Amino acid sequence: MRKVCWLLGANSAESAQSLSLLAFTLAQKSEIEEVSSVYQKALSINIKALGENHPTTELIRERIASL
Repeated sequence: MRKVCWLLGANSAESAQSLSLLAFTLAQKSEIEEVSSVYQKALSINIKALGENHPTTELIRERIASL
């Protein structure tokens, strides 16, 4: 997770997108504890990079709620 943020920029939308995809993949493997942590990091970055009401930010919130 740190490598993704380091490569793409800690607060970039690209980092958030990559983390969101990682979380989705982990969810498919039923690794829920790690999924929640990764989604929370993606959400935090998205809020900074894209704003509270951006559609991608809302999508991550929905995914967190569905865990």
